[in-house]
Amino acid sequence: MTNFTYLRLLAGFPDRKSAASFCGVSERTVRNWEKHGAPKAIVKLMTMASSDLSWIDKRWQGFRFYKGTLITDTNYPIYPGDLRAFPYLVQTAKAQRPCDAFPGQTNVCPLKACSDLIIDDDSQTDVNVVFP
Repeated sequence: MTNFTYLRLLAGFPDRKSAASFCGVSERTVRNWEKHGAPKAIVKLMTMASSDLSWIDKRWQGFRFYKGTLITDTNYPIYPGDLRAFPYLVQTAKAQRPCDAFPGQTNVCPLKACSDLIIDDDSQTDVNVVFP
């Protein structure tokens, strides 16, 4: 089995005919891709069709979509509502920080609620929320 055949099957195309229809080519073309390798654009298309998100960036390796849900590389499901709620979760976390102005007080500090949160998205792994 060639790499393209494996990718075709992984993308959900059990035969050359269905893959050819999806790509807008003949079955003969798909057979040639299986024997000699497919163009880079077709390999990316099949990778996208297989729901593997590594084509975006290497940091997305192992992430995939399944029935409208983003599945992380650790098999944790993230639903659209989770992504929409993220800014509010960050805001809540910032608002519930201990207040520097009142030592020993652990409740919400209105002075620091949203003033100095840094989102570090230059890291090589996940987005880091840093409280300076």
